[in-house]
Parts: sequence; C-alpha cells; structure tokens
Amino acid sequence: MIGFSSNFTVANQVPVITAFNVLNPGAGNGSSSNDRWWFATPANGTLQFRWGASDDDLERATISNVPGSGNPATDGPGTLAYGWDWSPGDLGEGTWNPRLNVLDGSGLSASLTRFIGIDRTGPTIGAITVGSSGGWQADSDITLNGLKTSADDGFGSGVASTDYSLDGTTWQSTTADSLELTLPEGENTVYLRSVDRVGNVGDIAQLPVNVDLTAPEGYGWVVEELTTNRQDPAPIRYVAEDAGSGVDQTTSIIEYGFDTNGVGSIPDITGRWITLGNNAGLNTSLDLQSWATKSGQYLLLRATVVDEAGNTIVTPSASYQVLPGLDLMWNASNTTIDRIIVRPGQTTGAVQIDATLESNEGYDGTVTVRLETAPADRFAAVDWTVMESRTLPAESLENGTVSMTWNLSVTLQGQLDIRVVIDPSDVIDEYDEGNNAIHFVVTGASISPGLVPSFAPSVGLLLLAGLVCSILAQRPRD
Repeated sequence: MIGFSSNFTVANQVPVITAFNVLNPGAGNGSSSNDRWWFATPANGTLQFRWGASDDDLERATISNVPGSGNPATDGPGTLAYGWDWSPGDLGEGTWNPRLNVLDGSGLSASLTRFIGIDRTGPTIGAITVGSSGGWQADSDITLNGLKTSADDGFGSGVASTDYSLDGTTWQSTTADSLELTLPEGENTVYLRSVDRVGNVGDIAQLPVNVDLTAPEGYGWVVEELTTNRQDPAPIRYVAEDAGSGVDQTTSIIEYGFDTNGVGSIPDITGRWITLGNNAGLNTSLDLQSWATKSGQYLLLRATVVDEAGNTIVTPSASYQVLPGLDLMWNASNTTIDRIIVRPGQTTGAVQIDATLESNEGYDGTVTVRLETAPADRFAAVDWTVMESRTLPAESLENGTVSMTWNLSVTLQGQLDIRVVIDPSDVIDEYDEGNNAIHFVVTGASISPGLVPSFAPSVGLLLLAGLVCSILAQRPRD
C-alpha cells in the first residue's frame, strides 16, 4: 500500500553571515584585537552596527559585547532592520569585541566577532632627542628624533602624526619620527603636540632647543707666585666665559709642562703637554713632589675651553718662571753711614757704615759681602773698586739676620759713591737680585778758616741810591 504525505519544506542550510561592520571608523579594519576599528565617538554618541546574512529561512539576529549599558534589542523576527544604531548615552573609552549571532527558522545559527575601540584622549609627547647630544647645539640645523616612537597613546588608537610650531600659534604636521629645523642662535622653544589615529590632539609640550654658534672667550690666567720653597699645591685658574651655553667645566682642561726659556709651543723639558688635574676644569692646582729642582725653569700653561654646545678654543701658551725661594737683602733702616761730609785724610776722612744683612728664610751656607767705591763723576766705563771683601761663615744666617760694621777713609776731595754688595759674583740663587746692594754718597770737602764775605750792600751804594731818589722828588709836576 502506498501513501503520500502533505507537502513539506526541507531547510537544513546554516545561515551565512555576509557582512558585519560598524560605520565610519577612524582607523583599523576590526578583524583582530591588533587591528581594531577605532572611534572617537563621544559618550552620548551613536555606534552604527550593520549586518547581512543569506539563508532560506533567516529569522533574527542579536548582538552582544557592545560598549555602554546593556545590549541592543533583537533584530527580528518579522521585519529585519539589518543593523542597530546603538546610543546608550554612556559610551566609555576602551576596547570591546562585539559578537553577532544570526538564527534561522530551523534553529540553525551562525556568529561572527569584530573588534572595536573608543579613544577620545590625545597622546602625550615623550622624551625627544635634540641633535646628537641634546642640550645646547653648535649648529643651527637641528634634528629632533623620537617624535612618534617616544609618544604614548596609552591603550588608544596609536600615534599618527606630530604637530609642531615655533611660535605656539602657527602649526605644521609631520608623520615622520624625526624633524629637521633651522633655528637662530640663542634660546629657542619648539612647541609639539601628538595626534592619534582618530584625530585626538594631545597636550602641547614645550621643548627648549638652544643654539650656540660662538666660541668661548678667554680672559687670562690667575697663577700664584711660584718659588722653590713652595710646599702646598699651586692654585692655577684660567678665566673664561661663554655668553651662550656657558663653559663646560667637565670637558675643559688645563695642560702644563716645564720649559727652559718660557717660549715655544711644546715644553722642551717635559717634551709634551700634561693634563692637569682630574676633570677639574679650568680651576685646579699643580702639586709637585718638590719645587726645589725647578728653580729658573718656566711653567708653561695652555687651556682648552669648551662650552656646553661643543664650541672650543685653545689658548696660546703662557709661561711663569719658578723663582728661588731664598732672598738676601740689606735692612735699609738698619744700614746707615755716620757722616756724609768729611775732610779728606786718613784720620779726618773716616766714615763708619753699620749694616744689617737679612734672609727671608734660614740659610746655612757661606755669604760673600763687599765694600766698594767709585768716583761720583766717573765715566760709565769706570769700574767699582773693591775696598774690602768678607766671607760670612756657614750658618751665619741660620736665624735670618747678621750685623756688621765697615770703616772707610775718604782721602780725596769730591763726591764718592759707596756701596755694600751681597754675593757680588751671583753664586747664590736668589729670589730678587735687585736688592743685593745699598748705596751711599760721601763728600770730601776742605773748609778754609776766616770770615765768609757778607751779602750786605756797601755804604757807597746806599748814598748813590739816596741821591737818585732826591732828584726824582724835586721834578716839577705837569
């Protein structure tokens, strides 16, 4: 027996989703969490979800995991809108993964997930590298690096470009990570702001970019007196300034060496320049184990002055002689002659000179002193005559002073120059050779007995003057 049922429909096709997107994204393609659709939609804005599917008995669709409170209502059954204009009023910033679920009348379904984000906050500018070194620049052509790589957009859409301005008013834009600018010498400010992929603009950052094209200016050396008896280090300073970036004391250096005559570009005793101090800059000191061996030598100095921008000057060499510490001298107030006018003769022309020899430090060697004379009206070629020479025994000046008396007889008329000289052969190395002699002048004069003629007028002249006055008084008046 054969029977026939009523007509029926066979529906076993699973719905095929042909579209699921959100209209007008600012960036991205929504296909993954690494490439979301990004929006700058405000909290009370609208997200426009759209979908499409194919199926013999398509019935309805739902969406979940959307921003804001709740979820949109089911689209269908009945008339299908194929989308939702979602505006809950509290769209917050962040990321979401909306899920579309499509169902047909046979109970079959399909689903698809998209990836979106809402970003309403601009990026922040990070640490920009100015030139190759940062800080002051010695070139007016400046490169700024890290505009994008240093910027931070948090969990937002990502940095797209950088706006820049030199006055904070007129702006230009670049999508590059570096920027080349030509700036004038002096202190400059570059204004920067970062822009993300959906157009949010970050806060303005002010980047100081300072240019110094001028080398430092040097003024000279400050060096204490150098003597062989120095015990402490010798302070040495070179005075320089830079009106722009300022002198960089960490890279500026002082170099020194010892030289025989203080002339030349290379110290001939040391044979080379030696860097002074350890990163002490232009204010340092020279500490020698002993200065005693440097008597008569010249300390040569030169400075390399570097400013914060890298501009550099190298000074010409300057020389300072190391002087002996010992100095022998006459005490002028205690070195006197008893008479300056005498009657020539062995007995009548005797003068006495009391002298005090001093040393600025204890000296244990022998010292030669001499009494010398010469005519006061002599020619330049006439030498001094040695009247007496004495050698003071060693250690005479151990306490720094010794007194002595000289006797001299003036036997001729006229003026006679006398001097008492310390170390006349310059055997002793002294600080000042110019104070080794003290001078006197003695006059040998013969005085005759008798009256000295008067300067009073004679009696005859007085009578003549009276007669002239009488004649003038008797002249008639006109």
